[in-house]
Amino acid sequence: MKKILFIVMVTLLVVGCGKSIEEKKNDDQKKPISQEVELLSGYPKDVLPLYKTADVETMKFSRRADLNYTIGKDLYSIGFNSSSTIDEASKYYQSLMNEVEGKGEERFMPTFFSGVVKNQHVNVSIVKLDEESDLIDISLSIGLLESQYVDKNPYFKDYPNNLVEVLYLSTLQEETYEEDLDTKIVYYRTIYQTNKEMSEIMNEYETLYKEKESFKKEEEAKKTIFYWKDQGLDIQLKYEYSGNYKFVNITATKPLNK
Repeated sequence: MKKILFIVMVTLLVVGCGKSIEEKKNDDQKKPISQEVELLSGYPKDVLPLYKTADVETMKFSRRADLNYTIGKDLYSIGFNSSSTIDEASKYYQSLMNEVEGKGEERFMPTFFSGVVKNQHVNVSIVKLDEESDLIDISLSIGLLESQYVDKNPYFKDYPNNLVEVLYLSTLQEETYEEDLDTKIVYYRTIYQTNKEMSEIMNEYETLYKEKESFKKEEEAKKTIFYWKDQGLDIQLKYEYSGNYKFVNITATKPLNK
């Protein structure tokens, strides 16, 4: 009995060692590509993981005032490349959901769908990068639970107080923090609605900031943009119309130190 067991073990050992170096190399290349990336500290990766991550492109957190968003007032968004296939990734994210909206209906799209994972609403978008790439592009958004809603974007902690005044705000649209890992840039973005006309509010903004470093102005029929530098950040302030709504978009950027 011992002799038979010894022969079986030796046979298994020989088979396991019988692959050539080239074969082992090919096996290694078939393994999913993976990159360890430090995600935004509060991102719920236990609820909505990044599937077969090759590299992360963007990470965002948005705080919003409107409680009527289906996905949730505040949300995380992540864009990344994956070594998975479109079909595999779609099945994976659907399998996480205890509810997939529209599944089984004719209009259901397996590359762009929404659902619920552990009581949190999520959106998933999956596209092929290009014909020459083995990677796909996946975008995920996950809304916070109502008990987790915030009154201020927690990732604005390094945003200087009073860097740009918010004049004549009627309704906050969003306050978004974004890290772009491709361009290595951090974005602080505040978008709000105002009842003031362009000339009135932008004249006041120009008076406040025209002496700032590198100040310049661009004007169009339904849009005015100011640019300047302050406290190590590049500032863009834009006023524009969208239908009957008037929006002010304040964006500050700086290099991402990661």
